[in-house]
Amino acid sequence: MINRYFRALFVGFLTIVFLSGCSSIAKGPFYSEEEVVFAPEDKAAVYVYRMDKNYAKAVTFKIFVDDEVVSKLGNSSYFVVPVEPGERVFATKTATYGDEPITIDVKAGSTRFLRLDVVSKAMGFAADLSFEEVTDELATLEMTSCRRETDRYAGPEI
Repeated sequence: MINRYFRALFVGFLTIVFLSGCSSIAKGPFYSEEEVVFAPEDKAAVYVYRMDKNYAKAVTFKIFVDDEVVSKLGNSSYFVVPVEPGERVFATKTATYGDEPITIDVKAGSTRFLRLDVVSKAMGFAADLSFEEVTDELATLEMTSCRRETDRYAGPEI
């Protein structure tokens, strides 16, 4: 009787763990070149994306622009945020991952692409998070398998 109870509890626990991984999947449309958003004349458009990786696959990371949360970024997803011209700091702020913010100088009317990399270290018990600015050609190739963050995006609309 007790053995059956623990087995049911264990199966329930595994089900919850499995289903929690599904919450990291973006629900928006896949990226396509036809969907590229051009910035208004007085702002810049910055695409932030994360490629499909096995490490930390079920984890979504809060993305900050100048200390303000604009979105959560799941595995294989992206979002685009309009920003004011000037130096902007993009960061993740987590207690369990090593975070490396990036500062970019954006100009009005420009479109920029940032990739969030999650790199395993210490035999898989920790990770480093870092942003890298990439060319629009590389971003277009890498983002084709990414879905747009729609439910978790909280930033201003373009």
